[in-house]
Amino acid sequence: MKKPSIGIFRNEFALMVMILILFLFVTIILTLLYDYVPIMVHKSIYQESSFWEGFLVNLHNSVFDFLILGVILYYFTNRINEKQKVQEYHENIDDVRFWFTEEATSKIVANINRLNQRGKTKINLSKCYLKGAYLKEARLNNSKLMGAVLQGANLRSAQLDGSDFNGAKLEKANFRGASLIEANMKYIFCEETTFTGSNLTDSNLRQARLINSDFKSVIFKGADFKGAEFNGSSFVKANFMGAKNIDINCIMKAKTLVSSKFDPHIKVEIEKFKPELFIPQQDN
Repeated sequence: MKKPSIGIFRNEFALMVMILILFLFVTIILTLLYDYVPIMVHKSIYQESSFWEGFLVNLHNSVFDFLILGVILYYFTNRINEKQKVQEYHENIDDVRFWFTEEATSKIVANINRLNQRGKTKINLSKCYLKGAYLKEARLNNSKLMGAVLQGANLRSAQLDGSDFNGAKLEKANFRGASLIEANMKYIFCEETTFTGSNLTDSNLRQARLINSDFKSVIFKGADFKGAEFNGSSFVKANFMGAKNIDINCIMKAKTLVSSKFDPHIKVEIEKFKPELFIPQQDN
């Protein structure tokens, strides 16, 4: 069944306003001319002036009732319309969820922007194809991005707190300055991915593959790294204070840990076997 469009609601509201204005105009004219244009009816109660006085009083009451009901109707009509538009945008994303084309990416990004404009940040983007998507400063808190293809996507300064990236592909994506507090990033695959200045406090990075990526100045406080890989990645000035389940053998495969902060017992273990990770590399 086809849903009512915005245009129908707007047209109906415009018609209602016009009727109200006409009703108000007639009421005011009749009131002002009451003493000058007597009603020439001489049958039954129509000949009583009290009847016409009461009629005009009730007419005024009707105008106010119409006005009040109109405002209420307009409020609820807008709410219904907004809910329908939000639902429509979500459905538009569902329609192209398993399309692996640039057209799908464009449609999804457009609908994300529309939802953000309406203050909606919780969006289901699981299994969506967002390769190369421009989502700078997008607000996707508590969203679902499980298995999403985000290769080469620009998520710079995006709000992604509490979102679920389980199994997402993030090769060459840009998360510079993004907020990923308490994000679920289990099983993600990163290669040449940029996280410079991002916040991954209390994030779940279990079994994450953080390969050849840049994590400069990233906050990992309270993050869970059980089974995570760090091969070839740069962690300059990263903050691992309070991070859990860091495998010493795995993190020693990182490219550098210069100026990074660790809990004392973790740093002592790393320095014991590979102290050069904390020494700035000299450019040739």
